[in-house]
Amino acid sequence: MGCGQSTASAGKVSSAGQTHPVQDTSPPQVVRQVPANAVNRPASVNSHLPDPTSHAPKDATKPKKDLDRIATARHKRQSDAAKELIDMANRNLPKTEQLKINPKTESQDTLLLNATAGVFLFNQLPIDVQRALVDVMYFDEFQDQTLVINEGEVNPNQQRLFVIKSGKIELYQHLAGDDEEEDVVITSWSGGDQVKLTASLGAEDCFGEDALLYNKKDMTALSVGKTEAWILDQRSYNAIKFAHSKKTEREKKKLIATVQSFGTLSDEQLTKVLDALDVIGS
Repeated sequence: MGCGQSTASAGKVSSAGQTHPVQDTSPPQVVRQVPANAVNRPASVNSHLPDPTSHAPKDATKPKKDLDRIATARHKRQSDAAKELIDMANRNLPKTEQLKINPKTESQDTLLLNATAGVFLFNQLPIDVQRALVDVMYFDEFQDQTLVINEGEVNPNQQRLFVIKSGKIELYQHLAGDDEEEDVVITSWSGGDQVKLTASLGAEDCFGEDALLYNKKDMTALSVGKTEAWILDQRSYNAIKFAHSKKTEREKKKLIATVQSFGTLSDEQLTKVLDALDVIGS
């Protein structure tokens, strides 16, 4: 029986006793020729190829502990620089007007830095100046329907920037009697004047930044429900900005002193060089 199976696999027998070959209909097999020197090739032959991680960001290959240590060191350096600015500002202020650092949690500190990043008075400043301004911000809360800012009021001691922690603030502008505007309202606090709602603000929004530059207020801010906010006053802002300018001038002079060719310049020429220099902070 086994022999019969072997004969049948070799060919087909006709009724006349003749054997005819069977046509193979299976797909042809492709045999790949593998170079002998490629068999069992050691992994070291690919050592000339570029490491796929070589183009990763520099910090991406650092252990997390190293990144945390770097971030902590950077934060400490910036905080120390901010404290130095506040100390410098206090040297030019009377004892009754000394700036005070108001402690904040790490999350509060981050919130205030992020919230003020979009304010034009902040986003062009070095990070140590931003941190100094955040450090002196103080906390306050307002009950429902409190006039946080009263448009037209002139009071240098009340020129303040606000960052909302919680609650809601509505901003209004007074309109002249002949102005034709939509959505005009008359409220009890407006003294019968027409006012228009221009914005509704919530947590992490800022308002009042123009008051840090000008004494006259160009809008009214009304609290809706209990509202909490962090506040920066104009006096603190100006004092820290002035301290920063003095520190920058000192650093420029120190840099110029190391360049021999500047030694022959007149005071007027040195002043022009100082004005043209930009000191890059870390």
